[in-house]
Amino acid sequence: MQAIISSERKDYGLELYWKERGVQKGDFYSYSELIDMQINVLDLLDHPNVYRIDGKKRKVLPSPKGCCQFA
Repeated sequence: MQAIISSERKDYGLELYWKERGVQKGDFYSYSELIDMQINVLDLLDHPNVYRIDGKKRKVLPSPKGCCQFA
């Protein structure tokens, strides 16, 4: 899982960005996908660094409480 470094609002969801092996990657997640994962979309938009992502499994999770960065 990688730390999300930024998020960008789109018409039907959010574009999420993270770094994987030093390369910035991004992918679009619809609002319904994020809600199905029980993700607070507005919080993810305002505070992307407290969430992590597994781009291969298309899974977004909140970071452990009090932790904002991952190696």
